[in-house]
Amino acid sequence: MNRLTKLKSDLTTFGIHDFDNFSQFLQQNNAVIAGGFVLNATCPFKNNTNSNDIDLFTIYKPQIYKNVTQYIKSIGYELQNQSKKKYYQSDDENCQFSCYITIVDNYFHPIHKTQLQYIILKVDPSIHLKTFDIPVCSTYYDGSYEIKNPYQITDYYTIDFLTKKIKKSRFIKYLERGFTFNCDYKFE
Repeated sequence: MNRLTKLKSDLTTFGIHDFDNFSQFLQQNNAVIAGGFVLNATCPFKNNTNSNDIDLFTIYKPQIYKNVTQYIKSIGYELQNQSKKKYYQSDDENCQFSCYITIVDNYFHPIHKTQLQYIILKVDPSIHLKTFDIPVCSTYYDGSYEIKNPYQITDYYTIDFLTKKIKKSRFIKYLERGFTFNCDYKFE
């Protein structure tokens, strides 16, 4: 099964059944899905663990926010809670920027028992993806029928560098998923 076919299949288990419509929605709103969910479609987790949510990113613009929340609700998700103003910064000298997340809307699908996090940014998602601590987690889908990564990664299972310090729990989570850290790392 190719990566896009796996992504499409995985999305149906999260209540997203019309892949073409979803792809068009992402492109029209300059939105991306990224993180463990997309990574699992690229390189299935070796220990048969699945991603527990979908992370959907957009820049904050009132019309985009309205479009995205309407779409999320139209596919059966219900807003659970909202948090504001998280701050992330990269420690890597090749990644000299920081990004603010203005809002995180947490949604739950009562039929599929799945979660979707809508993450609203002050910067374009393509910039924010480079702040992820584990570069393979920057793997994303933007509706262009191609899974992408902002880094030139050839072996997704081997992590050759980190962009910043990592939480120990996150480090363990990715070890358990079958990844190898072939780099220096520091815990937060």
